Amino acid sequence: MRLYFLSLVALVGCSDGAPLFSDAATDVPGMLAFDVPQDAGAMRDRPPTPEVIDLTDIALSADTPVARDAACLSAVSAEVTYGHDGGLVAFRYTYSLRPAATFVALKTFTDASPVRCETAVPSCNTPNEVDIDEVASALASPDVEAAFEAARANNNMVLYGVDPRPVDGQVFYVQRGGARVMVGDPCRTGGGAGCTTAPVGVQRLVDVLTALAEQERLRPACMALRN
Repeated sequence: MRLYFLSLVALVGCSDGAPLFSDAATDVPGMLAFDVPQDAGAMRDRPPTPEVIDLTDIALSADTPVARDAACLSAVSAEVTYGHDGGLVAFRYTYSLRPAATFVALKTFTDASPVRCETAVPSCNTPNEVDIDEVASALASPDVEAAFEAARANNNMVLYGVDPRPVDGQVFYVQRGGARVMVGDPCRTGGGAGCTTAPVGVQRLVDVLTALAEQERLRPACMALRN
């Protein structure tokens, strides 16, 4: 009898310690309590459902240079010559853009025979290159048309900016149909009323033609110009 009593006391003492499972939550039908093992499958990590992209409703733009060449080449209906004029230099580049998108570069020396190369300007919509569409758009700018009109009204010559040629400088020129548009150094603040800043369209034409020349001179056909 005494042995049974001691065993009962021991069991009661063990129940006073921290329980192995939390029984604070009341079991509710349909809900899991902390003292019930959870289904490991329900907690299994799963990757998110991959997003499916339907490309059928996206309008993909495709380069169609053949379809657009006829339209954009119409703006380059006459030969355009450009380059730099002035300065004491050992050689000079003269560039020509001719109908049918032909680019010609001529390198003339003061003491040697000239070197010439010819390339085809990239077709309309050629990515990452100066193409004929970009050149034609720059030439067709209203600012450029007005500049050539002003040149024709002024002995076929008009100058924007400052002319640095008297001090061994250079001006950039674009010539078409006998009329020449020149762009010199930017007008200085307080330089007086005699300096006319180049219109945005004219400056863009200078940038486009300069980029075209730099691009085409790197073609294999123009390798001789690098010597």
